[in-house]
Amino acid sequence: MKPWLILLLLMIVLIIISITTDYIHDDRNQFLKNFVNHEFLAMLGFMVTITLGSVANIHLQLNSLEDVLDRSFDRTALRRSSLSMIWLFVVAFIIVLTKPIVPQDPVWIVSLFNSLAILIFYFNVMVLFDVTKAAFKIPSVKTLIMKK
Repeated sequence: MKPWLILLLLMIVLIIISITTDYIHDDRNQFLKNFVNHEFLAMLGFMVTITLGSVANIHLQLNSLEDVLDRSFDRTALRRSSLSMIWLFVVAFIIVLTKPIVPQDPVWIVSLFNSLAILIFYFNVMVLFDVTKAAFKIPSVKTLIMKK
């Protein structure tokens, strides 16, 4: 629950910053100008690939544990995380595609695009962190059989 609260607070802070002090997140910030483009998509693509590979590995490990223990494991969080990363990759593609097209005159619009990219990056990092924690929590078959 804590990462969701941080995401919500970060979203509120970024929206306030984007609207009130737009120069922080608009294209005058050279890092964001050079980051929210094809580089952003490349980085997200790398993160999504790593995470989906890890999720697939966790899924296969849970399958083998289910076969040995005749017990079912809930994979709802893994499915939700994987699908959310894929959908956010699509949203990031739309951001990168439409950012150069939107009017640059009200600067806060570009600032909101960059803020949304920051939120997507944070969300992906949190999913990657969560999947990593899940991978290290899966016990070995031997450990589970001994507990039985």
